[in-house]
Amino acid sequence: MPAGRGWLGESMITVKLLQPLKRVVLAAALIGCTVPQPIGAADTAPRDLGRTTVKQIFKDAVPGWMPPDQELHFWFKEELDAYVGVDSTSEWTDEEALEVFAALSRIRTDLPGLYKAIFEESRTGTTRHLSRPKSPPWTNRNVAAVFVIVSSAFQPPDKIAIASNYYSLRPDSDTANAYLNIPFVGLNPAVIRGDVPGLGPSPIYPALTKQAARAQYFKEGLADTLLHERLHAYITQFYGHERLFAALRAAVPQPPCEYDVEESLVKQLLLETYAQGKHAFSESFLKYWSDDQSSLAAKVRESPCYKQLQQEGLFNGTLLKVDSY
Repeated sequence: MPAGRGWLGESMITVKLLQPLKRVVLAAALIGCTVPQPIGAADTAPRDLGRTTVKQIFKDAVPGWMPPDQELHFWFKEELDAYVGVDSTSEWTDEEALEVFAALSRIRTDLPGLYKAIFEESRTGTTRHLSRPKSPPWTNRNVAAVFVIVSSAFQPPDKIAIASNYYSLRPDSDTANAYLNIPFVGLNPAVIRGDVPGLGPSPIYPALTKQAARAQYFKEGLADTLLHERLHAYITQFYGHERLFAALRAAVPQPPCEYDVEESLVKQLLLETYAQGKHAFSESFLKYWSDDQSSLAAKVRESPCYKQLQQEGLFNGTLLKVDSY
């Protein structure tokens, strides 16, 4: 994608996704660019980079709405090719920050096919997982598998959510037409803490206190959040190479109708994937998101953009072609 703007998004599977769900109840500057290690490679502890800024790690990077020169505490894990930066106002402990790497590792172990496609192979710009490919004269590649920011400053104040993503476009390229970009995921610590009524872990676990719901979120919801937001960033990365993705991102900012369709597609893909894989989520977690997706899908099926996309045949085939989950 020609550099100059980024996208912010909020929070074998067929794209006949918007049917009512059966309920699923199953239990670089400082570092440089590295290649993710193969699944099964020896695991090492994350490297503590101390307090620094996104700008010092990757110049020209735009971390959502957060100033790139805002100082955070950063870690980097080579096996995952992942960065985590934590705002000092987040009230996260170092141990909680490292839970981000643990959640990524769980996805990598339990859902290796999907993880490899989304986090690892996307780095090279390969289009082999796209179902409706087209061929623009440029390619988007990534300098990291994911760059996670724990800060409320990542989101604009009028778009508060538990998490969001921002695909940061950069002018750097390794060839004339291949851009080296950064998939950011922002976690909102205030929402995760339970400070925003109606959002965060508490609605998922209504019987728990805010503190207990937050703790449970770290155990299971965090992995789902990271995968969910990274999928949105994947759609952004390849919107110029895939006809359905292009239709979902037909304008900037993304129209509400197309946003709802994309959100529903991502949610259902994940719920169907969890049903096929071995990643164990609690019954309450899966029930909450199954009910949420069923309501959203019913709304989307009546929307004009869904009907238009259906008429154009863009829901034929698969959302992503993944060898195995």
